[in-house]
Amino acid sequence: MASVRPRGFGGKARASVNRQLRQVLRTLDLSDNVSCQKLHGTGNQTWLVGMGAGQIVVRLDGSETVGFVDRAKEHRHAAIASSEGFGPQILLSDPQDGVLVTRYVEGRRLDEGVRPLTAELMRRLVCQLARLQSCSGFGGLMDPWAKVKLYLDDAGIDDPSAAGAFGHLWSRVQSLEGVACLDNRTLVPCHVDLVPQNLIDTGECVFLVDWEYAALSSPLWDAAYFAVETGLDSEELALWRRQVTDVLDVDTADFLNWMAVAMSVSLAWCLARQRRDQSSGDDWRVEIDRRRSELAEFLGV
Repeated sequence: MASVRPRGFGGKARASVNRQLRQVLRTLDLSDNVSCQKLHGTGNQTWLVGMGAGQIVVRLDGSETVGFVDRAKEHRHAAIASSEGFGPQILLSDPQDGVLVTRYVEGRRLDEGVRPLTAELMRRLVCQLARLQSCSGFGGLMDPWAKVKLYLDDAGIDDPSAAGAFGHLWSRVQSLEGVACLDNRTLVPCHVDLVPQNLIDTGECVFLVDWEYAALSSPLWDAAYFAVETGLDSEELALWRRQVTDVLDVDTADFLNWMAVAMSVSLAWCLARQRRDQSSGDDWRVEIDRRRSELAEFLGV
């Protein structure tokens, strides 16, 4: 077996991840002739393992995720996605130990692809969202307004209209709650974290990976959050909006309202991260200023 040297850990933590990875490979009855490459991630420990028959992805709990993610629910949702054909094939699922092994998807992550995004790629993605929304077996609830409150509480912000928070935008954000809120009659399965890093395009279809936060939510959440976190330019956004309203049969005005909601959730999350990650305070201030400005421009304030 190739030498496995987890990066970003030291001492006992590094040794623990090393042992767990080796145990997973033994469980899969892999030969010693494999290569292991650590993949970039913000919480989990993810490895690309190469072998004669192809490649697999081994995902282990990271120091920032142990105890914070419902792994049983995540693995159940990932299994549904795999069986329905819009998630990678699962080779090993052990939610108790936070181990998930999938077949590697040959394709291009959307954060690594060429911009602008094409109408064909967008069509492939929105068709997968339609398939996801028609599935059964998903549980949990993702209420974006509850998320905003949670993140503001985590940030220690008592007054969201304060200059360091949402400022003068807060009244406009509050007004959205009346027109973009969850309706129990229309809840659908959502990926919830539909960022470019979690999307792999094969040219024939788009695979969705990382099901940690999947839950029931609005039919417009995934499409709106994708538009915000991908940073679609005006032409891309026009294409995406047409695909979404066509395939998902939703209203354009509703989609734009949910985009503003997604922007608000992301801004609140950044405010919470700024408080928790004091070592990167300046970086978070820049990010918060950028997102606040984008929200203001989007709302026309």
